[in-house]
Amino acid sequence: METSTIHGLAGNVKKLHMEMQELRRKYGVDATLKSHLADNYGGLTPDHLYADLQIDPRIATVENLLTMGEDTLWLVPEVIRDAIRKGFVEAPIWPDLVAADEPVSSPAVRAPHIEISEAVMKGVAEGGTIPVGSVVYGDKTVNLSKQGIGIDVTYETIRFSSINLLSVYLLDVGARLGSLVTKQAIETLINGDQDDASEAAAVIGVEDTEEIILYMDFLRIWTRMSRVGGAPDALIANEDLILTILDMEEFKKRYAGAAQLAARLKTPLPTEQNIFVNSNVTTGKILFNNKSRGMVKVTAEPLMIEADRIIDRQIEKTVASVITGFVTLQRTGRAMLDTALAYAENGWPTWFAPIE
Repeated sequence: METSTIHGLAGNVKKLHMEMQELRRKYGVDATLKSHLADNYGGLTPDHLYADLQIDPRIATVENLLTMGEDTLWLVPEVIRDAIRKGFVEAPIWPDLVAADEPVSSPAVRAPHIEISEAVMKGVAEGGTIPVGSVVYGDKTVNLSKQGIGIDVTYETIRFSSINLLSVYLLDVGARLGSLVTKQAIETLINGDQDDASEAAAVIGVEDTEEIILYMDFLRIWTRMSRVGGAPDALIANEDLILTILDMEEFKKRYAGAAQLAARLKTPLPTEQNIFVNSNVTTGKILFNNKSRGMVKVTAEPLMIEADRIIDRQIEKTVASVITGFVTLQRTGRAMLDTALAYAENGWPTWFAPIE
């Protein structure tokens, strides 16, 4: 099949693919067809590439791409990857729980660890000794893991489904892979990133275990986390407990009028809260997280597709995978509320005390 070279992309698709694969494998960069063309080919888009190859993604099937020539053959892995990536990033909740997603060059990451101890301000008499607190800087090692999912595409799908239609199906593949990473994220928020649980979230009880949960329990979490650096912007619990929370009067009703005494609370508390339903938080527990202080995602190898299998027309046996993990930032950036425990016996740990 003859192709147009209006934008200079025809005859260069294999080169494009290899460039992106090097960025992914060597530098951990999440290179997409869209971003790579825009950044390295004068702002071109995938539509320009389709035009050069004379492909209409609304009509062309994967089988067409596999049989039209070398250019279109090397395009297939990128089309499949882009569709899976869209579901991987947009459907799961992990992007809403992290401060950043950083590429790293190794599956074992050395991350900074900062511990503030006895850093308390005290009055000092004239000529007296100034008490000195300590801020200890160190590092910690976090091991990343590989998460993968198989792609089960029938021959009939390859033969008769258009590229656009197949992309819709592959969104679900990406979402399922993303759910594995979300599970990893929530486990890190709860247990920390160290095997000895030294970075685990604080677990506190509720005001009254007979009532399951009261608005006071939310106020206690919001107030303390605000005092140590930042109020939580998200809470995560399983479906039953989320339904109980949403049915609370304080979350359902909007009150009009003014109090007899106007109290101006200067400690910032959230005026809204992102609520996520996820079964990875066990029954009766609520996980609170401040995304800017809780953790970052680190990726040694972004979403990869077994391109060689696709080129060999073994799409139905292809695996999509990532090598990634999460590194906790401030231990006080997250907390767990356990409705089975009473706050009177299970209050804040000493390391969660505000610095005043």
